[in-house]
Formats: sequence, structure tokens, C-alpha cells
Amino acid sequence: MKAQEVIFKGTRDGLRLVIDADENIEELKGKLRRRLNEAEGFYSGARVRLDTRGAVVPPEWIEEVRMILEEYGLSLSEEKPGQRRPRQHAAGAGRASAKKVLDDGGPESGEPIVRGDTILVRRTLRSGQAVSFDGNVVVMGDVNPGSEVLATGDIVVFGSLRGMAHAGSAGNAEACVVALRLIPTQLRIADKITRAPDDETQVPQGPEVAYLREGSIVIEPWTTHTGTVLV
Repeated sequence: MKAQEVIFKGTRDGLRLVIDADENIEELKGKLRRRLNEAEGFYSGARVRLDTRGAVVPPEWIEEVRMILEEYGLSLSEEKPGQRRPRQHAAGAGRASAKKVLDDGGPESGEPIVRGDTILVRRTLRSGQAVSFDGNVVVMGDVNPGSEVLATGDIVVFGSLRGMAHAGSAGNAEACVVALRLIPTQLRIADKITRAPDDETQVPQGPEVAYLREGSIVIEPWTTHTGTVLV
């Protein structure tokens, strides 16, 4: 058995459910339910596009997945697995998907909202939860220890960032991480990595930004720009 047969990924078009269709459908159904239980309603209300990694599956197989998603408040996109939209329509299709998520989720729903190349997460991330997105990630809440945020673009946290954050995960050295309280267990930008010292006791007094300067991760107060290099 492979380690990850069921994966949820955030994309510019919304949520994508990646499933290894070569696995037994009954086993995959169990793993899908476990993954949704672990998320505890985190994806509820979202529209999901199914990705079977290129495998062709019967309609009955897709219906099995659809029924499970609907049990947890998600809906399956009508786009068939493996179906590719024409490149010239990709941008418009992404906007349509983002609008659908916006229509389905209200200000208090806590559901992820995709707008263009940015996903907005309106809730606190608890230990064991993760957000991964091809673009920018904005979290309106805390990122607690044991949780992770990965973005190919920037990461902005309107709260305390105490978990792991990886901005520019595809190699973008111009990416940055901003938080109202920047005290991560681990911080990555592009291919650079650092973490706070084990004996760190100083608590940030205001918003801070982390970015790369001459190959090192620098953290500065958001307003003063007096940087300190973490070793």
C-alpha cells in the first residue's frame, strides 16, 4: 500500500481531490472518509474536482466518491477525471470556480475561498491540519503548532503563526511570510529553511515580515524594516 492514496489540494480552480484509482475502491472509500473526518468540516461546502491520476474509471466508481463527498457537505465537479479545459479558457474557468465557492460560503462559514491566485482561509488551523496552494495563502486566524501552510506565493496570517510555513515552495525567492505574531516552529522561503532558537523567549510586539536577503531569511517588523537574520 502506498502512503497517500487520498490527497486534497488547493488550486486556482478550487479544491482538487487526488485519488489513486488503481487501489481497491472499498479501501479508498474508507481512507476518504478518514481524511474528511480528520479535517472536521474544514472543506465543507467546497466544490471538488476529482483527479484519478490519468486512470479511466467507470461512472459507478465516481458515484461512490460523490456520495461520500456529499455526506460531508462537499459537491463533486461535473468535469470528468482527466478532462482538460482548453488553455485559452483556463483563466475564465478559474474565475467561475472561485465565484462558485464564494456563492456557497458566507463570511462566517470558515470555508476556503479561492480568488484568482489566492486562497482565503477563514479559520484557525489546528494541529494536524494543512493548507497547500499553488498561489498565495491568507489565513484569517492562527496557525497553531503542528499545522502547516505551503504556498508557491506569499503567506499572510492575520493571527499568530506558530506552526510551519513554507512560502515560495516552488522556488520563488521573492516570496514572503507576514503574520501579526511571527513565531513559527519552522519557516521556509524557496529552498531556505530556519526555525526559532530553542531558548527563544522574546514575543513579537507587532506584525513582522520574513523574506530572503542575500540568501538568508530575514525577519523585520512590518513597519520599521530593521532586519534581523535568524541563524
